[in-house]
Amino acid sequence: MRGELRIIRRSTRGLSLVELLVTMVVTGVLTGAIYKTFKHQQDTSLVQQHITAVHQNLRGAMNLMISDIRMAGFYSGLDTRNRNFFDWDPRNGAVTDSFEPSLSGVDGDDDDDQDGIPDDGDGIVDMPGFLDRSDIIMLVMAGSEQKLLLAGNGGGKGDSAFLVAGPLEGDGGVQLDGEGGGDLNDKPGGKNYGILAGADLGWVQLFRITKVGAGDPATIEISQNLKGDFAEGDTLARADILIYSIDPGNDSFDGPVLTRRNVGKGDDRLVVAENISDLDVAYGLDDGVWVNDPTGLERSVAAVSVTLESTVEVPVVITVEKVVDGKREKQREKLRIRRTLTSTVKIRNR
Repeated sequence: MRGELRIIRRSTRGLSLVELLVTMVVTGVLTGAIYKTFKHQQDTSLVQQHITAVHQNLRGAMNLMISDIRMAGFYSGLDTRNRNFFDWDPRNGAVTDSFEPSLSGVDGDDDDDQDGIPDDGDGIVDMPGFLDRSDIIMLVMAGSEQKLLLAGNGGGKGDSAFLVAGPLEGDGGVQLDGEGGGDLNDKPGGKNYGILAGADLGWVQLFRITKVGAGDPATIEISQNLKGDFAEGDTLARADILIYSIDPGNDSFDGPVLTRRNVGKGDDRLVVAENISDLDVAYGLDDGVWVNDPTGLERSVAAVSVTLESTVEVPVVITVEKVVDGKREKQREKLRIRRTLTSTVKIRNR
């Protein structure tokens, strides 16, 4: 008997509605868990990237500031007279402000100033171009452009001008470093500030140029008479006059930035770091006392402590509790990271 042909019938019945719903629910739970894990890892990575960037930002800015503070008073600190060449203190309006030829500062927070009167309006508040209650520090030093005076150059005590070997270069200024271009000139907003130093450093003078006369040697007219004789072998240098402050923001940057203004180099302005929300400077005196306002004590400053604060907003939403109209409410907002960095440096050139 031949073998029988068997026909196997397979079920064509699909999933029931209940089974389909259960499958969808399980799949949704698993997908949600996977997404939540992925989102948490993504947010954590994003936060760490911002924290790393903030730390690098603070360290870069601090390294530059500390380097400049160490050089404050290089040659210039031997000048014993203060100056009032230009406007640098925003509290006094558009007038020339006095400063020491090495280091000066403004305490922006009037809550802890040195006059004994809290909140008397002598801090930095509502002043264009300056972040409220942030400090300002000015540093003066000889720049890298220098030269020794040649025979026949120089001037005498009481003179309002002196001679220096030319000829005039580029922008009508006197070349100092042999690399071309005018390193000292009389152009408005130019390189108008220099330092004269005797060969034995018996006297040093920070000066402002009023006019550079044509010829070789060139005649340099200055705003204050020379306080001593100088001649061949003495040093002439361009002066760096650096002002660190915080700009609350402008067309180029949405948030506050730390700026470095070099009045002695054509009023050059450099953005040192973004998202710097505070600059606090303290000054250590010879007697061990620390003050926030160095006015009148500049020549007793032995060390400077700088604190920078950086605040950034991260595109990560968190839930926080806030009190609104006396009631606690949960609100969702973007995470803000705030970090500070403090460094202390001794003054070398005093």
